[in-house]
Amino acid sequence: ASGTTQIRAAVDVLGKGHDYVKGIIAYTPDVQDGQRTVDSLYGPEAAWSDRWYDWDGGTAWYTTDDYSLYNGWVPGDVPIHSDVVQMGKAAAITNALVSQYGCGPLAAFGDSAGDFEMMTMFDSLKLSMVSNAGKSITSFNLANVARYQRDVLGWDLADANAAGETLFVLQGRNLNGMRSFIAGEGLIGLGKTEPSALDDGSKAQIEWMKTQGTDIGAIIDTLCIKTAADDPDNVIGIKYGFRNHFGGYHSMSFGDGNG
Repeated sequence: ASGTTQIRAAVDVLGKGHDYVKGIIAYTPDVQDGQRTVDSLYGPEAAWSDRWYDWDGGTAWYTTDDYSLYNGWVPGDVPIHSDVVQMGKAAAITNALVSQYGCGPLAAFGDSAGDFEMMTMFDSLKLSMVSNAGKSITSFNLANVARYQRDVLGWDLADANAAGETLFVLQGRNLNGMRSFIAGEGLIGLGKTEPSALDDGSKAQIEWMKTQGTDIGAIIDTLCIKTAADDPDNVIGIKYGFRNHFGGYHSMSFGDGNG
């Protein structure tokens, strides 16, 4: 959800980044230099495309051996036609990649509720990794789904995929210093030295998940919807959720994922 200029520059600075990063999908500003980044924008999403985002010209960028024009990058041919946040990320993947390869993605990685649709809606997904960055981790219930699949169901990747499900994995983070990954699933917050404990909201969600067994779709579709504690449809007794609407777990199908 950042600008293509900044991401390309970051990959270039990493030296051998081109050996590992083969392409990016992100905001393409109308003018590459001197533009505001997405982090500095305010207001409704509609204003973004009107004021700075190149809606028709914004495409995926791919690495190339030709460094003569864009320092080893070449723009793709298919417009993203998306604002690449929330549902927009799933739409961007669909427009720029599925249209070329004929199938959905195999894996997804995210750290906040803004990545939720991208990590859940494609039925081709075998693995989704949740980076524990402390961004509403209770409401962003995929962290708890990861714990449930591992600790209660005992699933590994093969087990989840055999059941026709995506395996969710929770990756620990240290927000101090280089903000690096750590062993385990915990979050070491700013100024802290030890990972934070599992909160009561997560415990309540996991206890309710046990009533659903292996129906991962029902778990995700239920807990993502914004629900007040006193709502008659509340299933755990405390507020949860972060979306008013959700298109549905594994609701996007584009082939068998083996293309």
